[in-house]
Amino acid sequence: MKSPLYKVMTADEWAAFDRDGQFAGSELDRRDGYIHLCAGDQVAGVVQRWFDGRTGLHVVALTIPEDKRLKWEMAQDRACYPHFYAALDRNWVQDERPLPDDPDQRALTLALMAV
Repeated sequence: MKSPLYKVMTADEWAAFDRDGQFAGSELDRRDGYIHLCAGDQVAGVVQRWFDGRTGLHVVALTIPEDKRLKWEMAQDRACYPHFYAALDRNWVQDERPLPDDPDQRALTLALMAV
């Protein structure tokens, strides 16, 4: 089984994705022209860099079928991240977990996810 990819979402984004069955991306995703995803070992860094101090976050695990629209590309931090050039499908969701708002609990949850 292939490893899932992850999308960090706000509570509103997750609720809309779950309800509508498609996710066309966050404001940042739409501006950049692709959906920002990450591997399991990148989730904690993404949360720290892009979502520090924000509450009501969810981490969604996705298994995306082989698709030419999924590309691993180098970011500004010189690491390669998965970018998806289309909407995500709700059928690809393996798991969804809310992140604790408490910083210590959040750090523990993210550390356990990376294992």
